[in-house]
Amino acid sequence: TDVTSDGASRLTNHTAEMTAISDVWLYWEADNRRTERVMRPGERHSATFEKSLRLRAGNPTGLKLSIDGAEMAVDTGKVFDRIFRVSDDGRIEIAPTGTPDRRRFQSRESPENNP
Repeated sequence: TDVTSDGASRLTNHTAEMTAISDVWLYWEADNRRTERVMRPGERHSATFEKSLRLRAGNPTGLKLSIDGAEMAVDTGKVFDRIFRVSDDGRIEIAPTGTPDRRRFQSRESPENNP
């Protein structure tokens, strides 16, 4: 959020630009708006977000990603899965997903309740 000269606040949107270098499966969730597609070489899409962007990519080496014009490194693992969050001071923080999500869905039963 930016503050104007009269003290009013206005929302600041961030933009992720995604360009396919080769076939790549993409899922993104920008401020709770979800999109999923397979992109072909040369295809380009963008997503705007104010608070957060979750991006998953299958074949991440086939993806060129930039956020607000800054090119982002996309690791070469089998699936790229990151959350880009806007902090209170406006900086974008990048967090991996995976392990915490898996833990959330584990059984809550204690070991002594399982024979």
